[in-house]
Order: sequence, then C-alpha cells, then structure tokens
Amino acid sequence: MLGGGGGGAGIVGGKGGDGHSYNSGSKSAGGAGGNTAGADGARGEDGRSGELFAAGGGGGGGAAGHRAGSLPIVAVKGGNGGDGGAGGAETRVINGVTYVSYGGGGGGGAGAPGAILYGNGQNLGTLQFSVVGGKGGSGGTGATGVDGGSGGAGIAGSGFIITNGSVIQGGNGGNGSTGVGPGTSGGYGAGAGSGILGDDLVINNLGTIQGGVGGNRGRNFAGGSEGRAGSGGVGIQGARLTITTSGPIAGGRGGDGGAYADAIRFTAGSNQLELRQGWSLLGNVVGATGAAADNTLTLGGDASDLGSGPGATVFDTGRIGDASQFRYFSNFEKTGQGVWSLTGATTAVTPWTIRRGTLSIADAGALGDLSGRLTLAGGTLAATQSMRVGQNVTLGAASALKVASDKTLVMAGAWNGAGTLTKTGAGTLVMTGTVAHIGNTIVDGGVLRMNGGGATLVGRVMVNAGEFEATTLSTLRVNGGVALADGTRLSLAAGSAGPALETSELAVGRNVSLNISGIADPNGANQTLIRTTSGISADFSSVKVGGFQGAVDYLTVHARKSGTDYVASYDLSWTAGNNLAHGTYTLADAGNVFTVAAPLADQAPNAATGWDGRTLSKAGAGTLVLSGQNRYTGGTDVLAGTLEATSDDSLGAAAGGVRLNGGVLRIGDAAYASTARAVSIGAQGGTLDLPYHFRLDSALQGSGVLTKTGAGTLKLGADSGAYSGSTTLAGGGLWLADSASLGGSVRALAGTTLSGGGRLGSTAIDAGATHAPGNAGVAGGAQTIAGDYLNRGTLRIEATPQASSRVDVAGGVDIAGSTLDLRLSPNDAQAWQPQSGPYTLIRKLSPGAVQGTFAEVRNPLLFLDALVSTQGGDGNDVTLTLRRNARSLAGLAATRNQAAVAAAIDALSQDQEVWRAFALSSDLDEVRQGFEQLSGDAYASVATVLSWPNLTAAAQSGLDALRGNLGARQIPGAPTAAAGVSDAPVLATALPRAGVTPVWAQLGGDWRQYAGDGNAPAIRQRSTSLAFGGDVGVGGGWRLGGAFGYTDSRLSGQDRSASSNIDSYTATVYGGKGYALGDGQLNVMAGAAYTWHDIETRRQVRYGSLDQNLDAGYHASTTQLFAETGYAMALSGTVTVEPYVGLAWSDTRMRGFNESGGAAALSGRAQKQHVASSLTGLRTQWQPGGTAIALRGMVGWRHAYGDVQPTATLAFDQGPAFSVAGAPIARDAARVELGADLVSIRAMTLGLRYAGEFGGGNRQHTGTLNAGWRF
Repeated sequence: MLGGGGGGAGIVGGKGGDGHSYNSGSKSAGGAGGNTAGADGARGEDGRSGELFAAGGGGGGGAAGHRAGSLPIVAVKGGNGGDGGAGGAETRVINGVTYVSYGGGGGGGAGAPGAILYGNGQNLGTLQFSVVGGKGGSGGTGATGVDGGSGGAGIAGSGFIITNGSVIQGGNGGNGSTGVGPGTSGGYGAGAGSGILGDDLVINNLGTIQGGVGGNRGRNFAGGSEGRAGSGGVGIQGARLTITTSGPIAGGRGGDGGAYADAIRFTAGSNQLELRQGWSLLGNVVGATGAAADNTLTLGGDASDLGSGPGATVFDTGRIGDASQFRYFSNFEKTGQGVWSLTGATTAVTPWTIRRGTLSIADAGALGDLSGRLTLAGGTLAATQSMRVGQNVTLGAASALKVASDKTLVMAGAWNGAGTLTKTGAGTLVMTGTVAHIGNTIVDGGVLRMNGGGATLVGRVMVNAGEFEATTLSTLRVNGGVALADGTRLSLAAGSAGPALETSELAVGRNVSLNISGIADPNGANQTLIRTTSGISADFSSVKVGGFQGAVDYLTVHARKSGTDYVASYDLSWTAGNNLAHGTYTLADAGNVFTVAAPLADQAPNAATGWDGRTLSKAGAGTLVLSGQNRYTGGTDVLAGTLEATSDDSLGAAAGGVRLNGGVLRIGDAAYASTARAVSIGAQGGTLDLPYHFRLDSALQGSGVLTKTGAGTLKLGADSGAYSGSTTLAGGGLWLADSASLGGSVRALAGTTLSGGGRLGSTAIDAGATHAPGNAGVAGGAQTIAGDYLNRGTLRIEATPQASSRVDVAGGVDIAGSTLDLRLSPNDAQAWQPQSGPYTLIRKLSPGAVQGTFAEVRNPLLFLDALVSTQGGDGNDVTLTLRRNARSLAGLAATRNQAAVAAAIDALSQDQEVWRAFALSSDLDEVRQGFEQLSGDAYASVATVLSWPNLTAAAQSGLDALRGNLGARQIPGAPTAAAGVSDAPVLATALPRAGVTPVWAQLGGDWRQYAGDGNAPAIRQRSTSLAFGGDVGVGGGWRLGGAFGYTDSRLSGQDRSASSNIDSYTATVYGGKGYALGDGQLNVMAGAAYTWHDIETRRQVRYGSLDQNLDAGYHASTTQLFAETGYAMALSGTVTVEPYVGLAWSDTRMRGFNESGGAAALSGRAQKQHVASSLTGLRTQWQPGGTAIALRGMVGWRHAYGDVQPTATLAFDQGPAFSVAGAPIARDAARVELGADLVSIRAMTLGLRYAGEFGGGNRQHTGTLNAGWRF
C-alpha cells in the first residue's frame, strides 16, 4: 500500500499522513508537524515488519521561523519537513520460494518559510539577519519511489517594503526515494522554495537573495524508471513588484546538478527591476505577460564602475529578448547620476528613456530595433564611437548628447519635444532627420551640424564653445535667435534655394569666424547667407571660403552686412578684372590650399602689369592645385610655394614648359606618370616632389639646383647633358635610361637610390644611400660617371654566373668605408661553379689607384667567398671573384643528426646535386632545415616505434585473458527441484562448471606521441589492431594459449615532410599457472611473440634546387620474450587486488633498403636494436554484488633498458655512411589502465578498456573493445 502523505508547512506544521498495512488494519503514524517557531516536522513512522505491504507514515510539515508585521531581530530559519517513514518488509516462503514484499514509503513533509511577513504598504526597515526557508523532507524508502517535500520560501508575504542587508534563501527541496521492488520507479525530488515569494512588494537588495536547491530524484530499481529531479527555487517571485538590487539575486539550482531557476519571475501586473553597481543575476529574469502586464528594466544608482568585473555598471544588451536572459520587458530606463555603458547589440524593441546621469554606447545596435523610440528626459546619451542612430527621439526635459573626440554621431530619426538639448564633447553631432524641436539648443563643445532636408528650431541656439553648422541646401530656421559666444564658429552652405540660416536675430561675439562652403556657380551675384528680422549685432572677425583663408587673385569674395542680412558675392575667373590682370596666383601662407578646376585659356595681354596673357605664375608659400583641362600656351612658372598638377593637361598646352625658379612642382596623381614637356631649373633652383614614380622624356635644362623629394622615382629618358646645375636626391630614387644623360653633379642622400644606365656627371653617394647601376634583376648593365665617383653608402651589384652590372668612371674613385651588396641570381645550384668570375664591378677609365675598399661585403652565399680586388682588370679596376670557401657544412649544424648528414654532404663530389644545392645557400636557418630534410631521421624513428617496450596487441590481450582464466571462479549449476531428494541422475547443467573464457577477440585503436629531444623530431603514430586467440587447460592447473594479430600503423614526423605506413603480423604463444598461496593466488605467466613488419616510407625534399619525392619499401621483424608474476588477493566478496611485476625483452631487426626518387635518395644498412623493460604495479577489480559488471583498474611504472634511442645508418649514393638517431624511448613511464566487462550475453562477455602511458614527454592512449566466449 502507499505510504502517508507529507504534512504541509505553515505557521505551525501539518501532521504527516498515516501509513496502513494491507491485512492487519494497523497503521504507521505520520510525523507530527512543528508547533513552535522554526520547529522541524517529525519523521513518519516506518511500516511494521512482518506485515504485508505495511506503509510508512508521512513526514510532518515544518513551522515558520517568524511571523509578524515586523522584521526578525535574530537569524531565523523555517522548520524542516520530516522525512517519510520507510515501508515495512515481509518475508514469505511459498512452495519453497522466498518472497519479500515491501510497503510504500511515506512522503516527505514540506519545509516552512523562514519568515511570514504581512503589511499594508508600510516600510519594515532593513533586514540585518539571515532568513532561510526550511528544507523539505525526503521520501521514505518503500515498494516504489516516493516524492520529497517542497522547500519553504525564505520570506513569504505581501504588501510591505523591505531592504535586505543580509541573506535571504529559500529552503531546499526534499529528495525522492528509491523504490526497492523489482521494476519500481524512483520518486520525484521536490521543488525548492523561493528566496522571496509574495505580491505588492518593494524590495531593495543590498545583500544576497537566492532560491533553494531542488531535491534529487529517486533512483530506479532494475527495470524501473528514474524519478525526476526537483526544480530550483526562484530568487524572487510575485506580482506587482518593485525591485532594486546592488547585490546578487540567484535562482536555485535544480536537483542532481540541474539547471538554475529564474533569478526573478514577475507573475502579473506592473513590475520594475532596477540594477545598480554591485548587481549580479544568476538565472533568467522573466517579466509578466498578458494584457495588463507592464515590465520595466532600469539602470540606476549614483555610483559607476565601467570595468569588466562583477557588479560593474555595464549592461550587455544581447541579454535582452524573449529567448534571452531578460524576457518580456517593454520599458527601459536610465536613472540616477551614475554612468552606465551599454554593450553588445539586440534586435529586440527596447524603447529607452534617459532620465538622469549618462547612458554610454559604442554601437547603435545597443539601442535595439529602430521602432523603439528614444526619449531624452533629463540625462545624457554619450557616444564613444562613430555611429548612426536611426531611432526617433522625443526631447522631454533638458538633456544632452555627448560625442567623444574625433567621433561622429549621426542622429537620423525625427526629433520633437520641448526640452533643451545640449551638445557636449569634442566630437561631431549630425542631425539628418526631420527636426521639429521647440526647446533651446546649446553647443558646449565640438560641432553641431544640422544636415537634414530642412529644420525648424523654435527655441534659441546658443553656441558657447565649438561650432554650429547648417550645411543643408535648404534653409535652417531658428525662431528664437542665434547667439555665438567669443571664439566660436558658424559654418553655412551657400545654396541657391534661399538663405542658409533664417533667424529672428544673430548675436556675434568677439573673434567669431564664418565658414562659407557650397560655392557651386561663381557668377558674381549677391547671395544672402543669413536673413534676420531684428538684425545682426556685430560682424565676423574672419571669413573662410572654400577651405582657404582671405582674398586671393582668382577667387574674389565680398562678404558684408546688409541691413538685417549677411550677403556674400564672389567670382571665379582667369582674371580678377582685366585692369588688374597679372597672371600671378599668390597664396601667402604655407597652410593655404586652393584648387582651380575651371579650364584656363589664353587672355589678352596687359601692358600695365606686363602680363602676356598666356603664362601662369605661382607665388607665395601656399599650394595651388591645378586639376582642370587647361589650354593656356605660355607655360607655367613656379616661383614659390607648391604647384600641384594632377595631369599633364593641368599645366596647359603641351608646348608650354614648366620653369622651376624657387618653387615646388608636385605630381598629385599616380595616373600622371610621365611628361614630354620641357622642364628648366632657374637660378633660384627648384624641387620635384614625386609621391609616385614619374618619367621625364624631355631634356632637363637650366643651371639651378634641382632637388628631388618624395617616395617615387624620377626616371630620365632623354639627353640632359646640357643641364649644368647640381642634382640632390633627397627622397625616393633617380633612374636613367641607357640612352639618357644628366649633366652637372649628383648627390644621393641617405635613404635614396641612384640606379639605371646612361651617363652622369661627378657623383657622390652618402652613407645610407644606395647606388645600383644597371637595371634591377638584370646583370650586365653599366652606368657611366663622367667625373669623379665617391661612395660612402652601398654599391648594389646584380650578378649571374656569366656577368655582373658595373660602374664606368672617367675620374677618380673613392669607395673607402662603403658596402658591397651582392644580388646573385638565379638561385639554381646547376648554374654556378665552385669558382665564378672575376667580375668587373668598377671600371676605372683613368690612371691612378682606387682609393680605399669596401668595409663590408654582403654576400648571400654561405659557402662561396666574395674576393674583392681594387687592382683587377687592367690594374686599377674593382673586381669580384666567387670561390668555394673552407667552411664545412658540419660546422653549421646545430644538432648531432644535422652534423652527421652535413659531414656526409661535405664528402660528396662537388658535381653532386646535393652538394651544389648547399653551396649556393644563403640563410643559416634554411641550411639547417635542409640538413633535417635530407637526414633520413624518419628511418630511425621507425625503429623507435618498432622497439617500443610495450607488448604487441596480440601478446597483451593473450596475457590479460590468461590472467582472468587463472583466477576464474566456478559457476554454480542450474537449480533443480529433484536435487537431493530423488534418486534420478543429476543433470549436467546442475553441476558447477569452470568460469573461464577460453576464446577471445579484440579490436583496438592506439594513438602515440614520441617527444623529440631537439636532435630527432617528435613522432605521431596512429594504429588500429585486430587480435584473436584462446587458451586451454593442459593439466596440473597449467593453461597454454596462442594468438594472432594484425596492426596497421601510420607515422608522421613533426616539421618533416616524411611519413611511414607499417603493416605488422604477429604470432604469439603463452602459458601460465595459478598457485594457491595463503589467502590469495600466485599467478605465473610467460610467453613469446614474433612480428613481421612490411614498411613503406615516403619523404619529400624541398631545398634549393632539390625538389624530390623519395620512397622506400623494406621489412623488419621483432621478437619478444615476456613473463609476469602477480599475487591476487580478495579484499572482500566483490573486490580483489593484485600486485605484480613483469619483464619483457625485444629484438628488432631492420632490413636494408634503397630509396628511389632522386639525388637525395638514401640507402640504409640492416641493423638491430635490443630493448628490455620491467613493469611493476597494482591491479584491482570490483564486481558490484548482484551484477554482471566487473570494473578493473591498474597503475604501474615501467623502466626501459638498452637501445632506448634507436639509430639508422644511411648513405647518399657514392657517399660515406652516417648515423642519425630517432626520437628516444622514455626510460621511465607511468602506466594506467581502466576497464569494464559490461555485460554477459549468453556465453559472450563484452568489455571496454583504456590504457595510457606517460613519461619523458611521450604519451600513449589505447582503447580496446574485447569479447570473450565461454563454453
């Protein structure tokens, strides 16, 4: 029968229900409920043994810890529910069969609230002591699982205001019980109590509020289903709640480690949650739903913490949404003087209202879907990054928009409202939406740009600092007037649709500047920029037009007050009036820049000024940019400052030249790459500023100093030998075509490059500069110096095996302290000889010796020396010879393997391709990588794998099966009713039989990593194996067995393009006996295994001129002898342990091989490796009673002896033998095994095992599936 139900909780606890017997009428009393504050309910009485289905009594309910309209003044706890009583057991023997029956267990009693509070809206003050709900009682054990009792709330009640300064926690749910009858199910764990449960509450949390932990589920008995774990308690739950938290609020965790319950659950009505610094929420926050529901999330408080730690005033909006942590909220507010930062983004509709303090955003996505209106009601919205906000905005009270320095905030939505808007921060605020704002607008810093299609500001605009812009082509109307404080700026776009600004009055302070843009049609007509009804108080101190300051020759601007308006007129033309025409464009200051895009054509000459009407002159320190298709024919004079041309047409007709006489000509577009117009350098000199490469195909003329600047290269393609000035290369490069020449002298400053062919005058190369005669990448070219040659920088020479670039010098040569930089090509060993040259680098055409020599020779070849002579050729030329040096390859090796292969390469013929590949090497690291590629250490690593001291899969599985059979117990025969009371013969099935498993099979997977030692690389190995075998008794307790196995292995070396495939075939014999000794059994086992290996190794060599795929197929064999002894002892009827020691010895024989695939191919000698090992440890086995499962484990320590670092002896074709080592075998390693024989299916047992071995950086992981058959 079912047990009594658990008693309910309350001010006093309810009594648990009574349990009854099936056949006697007796009952088991339910536990008494708690009857004083905080008293626990009593445990239900157990069902009486010996009575059929005697049910247990239910546990009593707990009593509340405190009940009043005031807070407790001490820590209180609700009473726990009593546990249910256990069902009674009755044993009966019917027809010789024993039956046991159980009564149902009693239900667990409910835990009581820690405190029951009530009120009518009054403030109960601050809670200083902890309040904890009572725990539910556990269900009683019985015929079937019984549910536990629910946990009590920490505080329950309604209608009060409370501040929590301590801990409020719900009680844990009671555990469900486990049924003990066959096929019975487990009971349900009970739900936990909430931290606070009630309606119409105002809660200010300064401490911690959390729900209790749900009860664990009851377990099932064989064949039954498990119970269900109880849910955790909600942190705070109720309707019409106002919650403010600066501490943690958490939902309780579900039973058996289940999910956390909601932190807060609003059940109905209007609710508000305010987060403050120090807040944290564990679990979801779920708003009420339904027609009357209204949920508000507020970010509040006066304190700020914008860090990343717990409790920071940072909120991730990605947590908002119906499937996220904060669910079903319809209103979002910022209150308090503190700063809150919104991070992340959400697609939810989140209408934000900023009432006080600052709400900071770095991404507009934090404000949610565009349909959510943004309301500014007294606070500040701060943008820390550039962004576009598309929400419509209501301005309800004095508020601010703050934009960080160098950032732009674009407000694209519509604006309305009567509040005052203040723009703060050094960044730019752009209003592009429709603005119908009737309040005042204040600019306290940065830029406020009104950039919509038209706007009306009803209030007054006050620019206290920064800039106010009206850049739309429509009129901005400001009904309340505009006031510009001292030092501010007003920027207007001059359009054709009317005044840019229309206002009642304009008050202009001191040093206020006016910026005018938008000049689209310079026709000279008056343009009204500002229209007022009451006038303009003062004039602007300066007017900036089109990006430049002041009046200029080609753009004439007249800006003035005219009555109540401000009017500008301007004209743009080739002349500023024919009576003043002089053709000179003057920009006085270096910061002045003006672009002329209108085409300029010839004009009538002006005798008064002497201008011919065809020549453009640039004067002044500023920059004039010519970008039009100009047609003037008199050429261009650059007298001062900078003239920038964006195309050749910008400089007028092609026949017109450019005359530099004190100014700079800058090429302003990469597409403008050449010109054939004449260029001359006057007495005042001139500069060519080339940001891009530029070719001059006309003769350079004049006698002034030419300075080349900019990162581009000036390419001279014509004969400029008549030029008599000097050329200073101050930036980028200077290149001459073979047919070009440049008169005068040339000096290359640090960081520049002189290159090409042709003919130059006296040339000086400063320290840090480079002279690269000839053409880049092409050897054999020459450059001629008609005068003296001085080089304190770098001479860069291109050389091939047949030729080199050079310098021909007519005058003296001084190269003292300079650097020779050799660029040798191709990078092909076949093209070079052990000795190449001599090459003539500098051919001196005049008598006399070369002064000095190179202080450094940058030679990219490690094994060819660059021998320089200043007495080569006809006795005074600078020549170069490349010759094989005495440096050995082995001297560059960093490891033993590298040194071994390097010495072998050194000994090869110089005609051998491998030797030649290294002779041209230029990088030490690459040389060492080449040694590793050619070393063949992959073959030594194969020996490492084959010599690994573990037993083969077939041998290990055979020993494991034999060990189990030596310790196997007798299996009892099947029971028979006639046994012992009849003269009938005993059936064979009734006799005991051996528990051995004579036949077995195993499928395994293995992953190993052998750590490299800096000499040999690390190896990775993956293997699969299949083994099968069996053993039989041969008398006297001895058993003999055999096994066969196959293993497929794949090896790869780290940082090597090498891999090996190994197919291994194993045959094993083994045997052993168990000796009874004391309370245990001594097991002695031994065996032998022979394995044949088919191996295929592939290598890839990519070094220098070598690009070869090499492979070899060969064989190996491994013989293993092994033995083990262990002493197995039973610690109990279900647990055995066995200390043991094992020994193994292996003999691995590698057969010889010959690689194929190229000159880098190796041959290998036959070798053998011997490795022995010992393994000591402890095995254990546990077989839970009444089950067919056996759990096994082992820990051990292995020590290896002998050839623990296998080697391979290799050789190149016609080269000496060398030896390389493979990855080492760890001398000491820990071994661990875990396994389970899962279940017996008829005569078959299935098992899973894991084995791991760790030591010396080596790792092995093995998993096997085992099957055994019993006959």
